[in-house]
Amino acid sequence: MSFVITTDTSANLPTAELQWHQLPLLPFSYIADDEEHQCLDITAFDGDAYYEKLRTTPVTTSMVTMDQYRQVWEPLLSAGQDVLHIGMSSGISGAYQSAVIAARELRQEYPQRRLVVFDTRAASLGEGIQVLYGATCREAGFTLDETVRELTALRPRVRQVFTV
Repeated sequence: MSFVITTDTSANLPTAELQWHQLPLLPFSYIADDEEHQCLDITAFDGDAYYEKLRTTPVTTSMVTMDQYRQVWEPLLSAGQDVLHIGMSSGISGAYQSAVIAARELRQEYPQRRLVVFDTRAASLGEGIQVLYGATCREAGFTLDETVRELTALRPRVRQVFTV
């Protein structure tokens, strides 16, 4: 593998897919009843219980922090790996900016390594589709730069509809 792809839980990818493609996952969190929760396995997530809780309990969300990015990326960089992070849209979360700042700091510490943060301009499966496409490119032998070019070409063709 010429580089590692990381993503966040917004991609809503099943654990089996993440494991198959060797995709480290960064967690978004939600806080209910003063307790922080993370859903790192969507197959184990009890959506009915979560939405029932929303009816009775205030729930807030929390983005991936710079420290969380560093905790995942630094061991990869120190092991000699380059990293491509394919994450949630910069337009709906501050997580993208946290990733950019963490990446800037880590590039200074590991100038011999590549660390690219890719803004999918999507969330949920719109993001997940781009993550899987990036993994497919990497597995086909594409370089990091070629994969980013492919993702950049795909990004405007991904359409999402969100309803409340």
